[in-house]
Amino acid sequence: VEHPLSLGMLGMHAARSTNFILQEADLLIVLGARFDDRAIGKTEQFCPNAAIIHVDIDRAELGKVKQANVAIHADVGQVLRQLLPQIDTQPRSAWLNTVNDLKREFPFNMPNADDPLS
Repeated sequence: VEHPLSLGMLGMHAARSTNFILQEADLLIVLGARFDDRAIGKTEQFCPNAAIIHVDIDRAELGKVKQANVAIHADVGQVLRQLLPQIDTQPRSAWLNTVNDLKREFPFNMPNADDPLS
């Protein structure tokens, strides 16, 4: 995704910058995604400083691989409709500068990314 706030994929097949950024996070909100061992690696080392909120419609995914501080069994769309109006916008220029610095230092380079047969 070509959005300035998008980090892309995480894990062994991702940009190194994404993994470094996640290691610095203090809050991780996981919406409708599962924790896969190829994405998070060793569970005890994944986002060690982050409180984790995990929202999933599949109850079996909650706490299956990585324990969340808050696990919510619900439809992501319904949760977002309730959650987003409660969030106050905060300036986060220092954090975004850190993210952009890491993206520049460790860019995601996928050879032949434009070739559908690669």
